Amino acid sequence: MLGNWRLKAERAKALMDKVYGGLTEIGWERGSNGLNTDNLAYKLRLNEGVTQLTRNHQARICGIVLEGGSDIVAGVISTVILALLDDTQCQDRARQEIDSIYDEDTLPRWDDEQRMPFVRANDTYAGYFIPKDSRVICNIWAIHTSPERYENPHKFNPERFLEHKLSMANSMVQSDPFERDHFTFGAGRRSCPGVQLAEQGIFIAISRLLWAFEFSVPSGASTNTDQSAFYGAGIRRPKKYPVVITPRSARRIETIEREMASITESVFSLYGSYR
Repeated sequence: MLGNWRLKAERAKALMDKVYGGLTEIGWERGSNGLNTDNLAYKLRLNEGVTQLTRNHQARICGIVLEGGSDIVAGVISTVILALLDDTQCQDRARQEIDSIYDEDTLPRWDDEQRMPFVRANDTYAGYFIPKDSRVICNIWAIHTSPERYENPHKFNPERFLEHKLSMANSMVQSDPFERDHFTFGAGRRSCPGVQLAEQGIFIAISRLLWAFEFSVPSGASTNTDQSAFYGAGIRRPKKYPVVITPRSARRIETIEREMASITESVFSLYGSYR
């Protein structure tokens, strides 16, 4: 068992070296060619004499940034599916919006995000004395559950965000806090730098899941969206829940398999797998 663990660890390391090292080199080349001088890989290499970071360190830092939000995105996807089980009308409306744009041979794309307002709809200290060196914590829970900001804040209702036309990244830098759609990614200088990656990843995952499958509650089971149904301190996600996932058609399955074959050829064949 120990030997098997060591072998998997070695394979994972080799895969990470290949993926992160390769992507870091691409970032450096793009910066050197003037295509994107604002990318992290380019800046790390440019300042390696000062930071004393090795090329391996630089690749790992870029990899950490890439992987950092994966748990959060996975938690969001699981939470959305649970909410859709509890609100089938919302699931149907989102799917109708997707079907109005894509046929059975085409997967949803980020380029069409603005054409799907319902799918992308993401569920003053004035007068207070704040001494120097105080730590100010943004109480996101209080903001998101405030009836002054959101009517029926505990209800899963994407419609409340339909009037917000900006991306989450652009909304996050609005000077008026009431012009923001939500505060999930923080505020000010401590705002999450991975907001674009998370926004695009979540949108693509949710839109494609709705395009491909129907989600329903098994016969005799029920859903629980109360806070008792979630776990985790820093990252909240639902506990295991029963769900029936049904492909919408054989043709959509063929499309998924075709896309998977394409990804296998263009990505997995290039970087391999630790399995």
